[in-house]
Amino acid sequence: MVTASDPRTDRGDRAHAILTLMLDAGLRISEVTGLRTVDLDLQAGRLKVLGKGGKERIVPFGAAAQRSLWRYQNHYRAAPVGPDVYFFLTLDGRPLGKSGRPSTVKRIAKRAVRVVCRDEGIEGGPVAAWRCGQPIRFARWAG
Repeated sequence: MVTASDPRTDRGDRAHAILTLMLDAGLRISEVTGLRTVDLDLQAGRLKVLGKGGKERIVPFGAAAQRSLWRYQNHYRAAPVGPDVYFFLTLDGRPLGKSGRPSTVKRIAKRAVRVVCRDEGIEGGPVAAWRCGQPIRFARWAG
């Protein structure tokens, strides 16, 4: 499912990092694309997100997301235009998701979550169902 993006290209690596983080931590696409650089602790495997209603929370993520985020940050992330506020950037260094157009990343993310939900037998609204069951899956995967 995460292989829908090719991590050997700038765009593909960014999409791969976003999808891995979304699926690993159970985040909304808006939470991922709005992630600020200062709110990401790659070494500790956790991040601070601002969710719906402005509610702030700390979210853990696993080794796969850590590797993917590290690779994006150190090999493919564009130099930011202006202050380095947002972690995920367009190829020309601007904040991702601020253009107002539907993004390729968003389409790939929704498709990936649907596939995972289908594979896990989750019925109903796939994205919401995936997110609601994420803490259980994280605990199971973490061992």
